[in-house]
Amino acid sequence: MTDNVKLDLYNAIETALKEIAELKHVLKYNSQDKYDEKIIPKQYPQAWIHFSSIDWNSSLLMPHNKNQTQEQKGIINITIHIEQFSLSGNETTWKPDLNLVNNVYRKLTNLKGENFTQLQRISETDDIDNNNIRDWQITFSTMVVENGVTEGHTDVAPVSLIINKQII
Repeated sequence: MTDNVKLDLYNAIETALKEIAELKHVLKYNSQDKYDEKIIPKQYPQAWIHFSSIDWNSSLLMPHNKNQTQEQKGIINITIHIEQFSLSGNETTWKPDLNLVNNVYRKLTNLKGENFTQLQRISETDDIDNNNIRDWQITFSTMVVENGVTEGHTDVAPVSLIINKQII
């Protein structure tokens, strides 16, 4: 565990997805499905990890006791893009597609860590607007706890001030 809850969550999801033998690539999502195959060659199936949204709760920003670490809670939605080469309407590729989607769901649905709760599936979308690439998207949600800095400490470099007083 690091002091970066987003990195811990990403690493846990990436590790779990890489355990699924059918997936050839597991990477951070950056709209790769929109790029031409000539620019970015792809091997299918693959999974992309996309942090869809992070909503922080501002009510827990201040520590309750002296020298207590600040704590902030938030809800992170993570969308997993499962991209597969799929001939439109071809049942021979459709059924294995659904099996892989189910494997991803089962692998991630119980995933939890020290600073994030068990992932819960909140939605799925079958995006078929990518020619012969099926982009099935599963969105999970988790509550995270991120510790800030201890009261009286900062994460910036110290600054020296010199004040000259002149009496007129």
